[in-house]
Amino acid sequence: MFRMSKIRTSYYSRRDKVVAAQEMLRRMKETWADDPVMMHLVTMLEPVVLRMAEGFGGVDTRAATEAVVLAEQGRDSADQALYYYLRALGLSSAHSDAWDAAAQLQDVLAPDGLNWIHFSHAAQTLRTQEILARFSEMGPQIEKCQARVFVDQMSSAQATFEQKITERGGLVAEKPEVLAKVAPEFERTLRATLMLIEQRPDDTARAFVLEPFFRLQRPSGGSPAGPAPAPQV
Repeated sequence: MFRMSKIRTSYYSRRDKVVAAQEMLRRMKETWADDPVMMHLVTMLEPVVLRMAEGFGGVDTRAATEAVVLAEQGRDSADQALYYYLRALGLSSAHSDAWDAAAQLQDVLAPDGLNWIHFSHAAQTLRTQEILARFSEMGPQIEKCQARVFVDQMSSAQATFEQKITERGGLVAEKPEVLAKVAPEFERTLRATLMLIEQRPDDTARAFVLEPFFRLQRPSGGSPAGPAPAPQV
């Protein structure tokens, strides 16, 4: 006789259910590796659990974050390259004809030093954009110092940084959309899996596999169990 599952999954948050489902899948593969019916359930449930885990923040953003870090370092290096180039001109008597132009550019770039490159990403971006906007009106000074390559390098590094920030932001922003699309399938597949497992003999193997969900049973006071750890990808 077909029975409803005794595990009332509607009581719990989806995040908790995803974590419990991940552990249940691991136990199913460990306990019933030779059972084709149970392994079929694993192949049905595991992909949607993985997609839900991704939606809850398990999307691997490490590569995108590393790209942002590298772009940030490139931006800092470009700012420092122009700064030290202009300082070198100011110290070189062989370039005395460029001293005034170099001083004017330096006054725009770093009148109080380069501490601003240690500001927040947004603040540094704003400062860089302001500097580049002023440089766009200082063509003669830039040419006098032969600094065009350094200014272009600053502009390119800033553009690259903004691109990498946007790419990482887009990756993170996709997560709620993943949840909205996958959640109904996750709920259906999870309920079906639990019901089929509960139809097995009531033995230690079944108890072991279902234990992650039994742990979620609400305390007598009616409040949900403690929060689960983050889903793993």
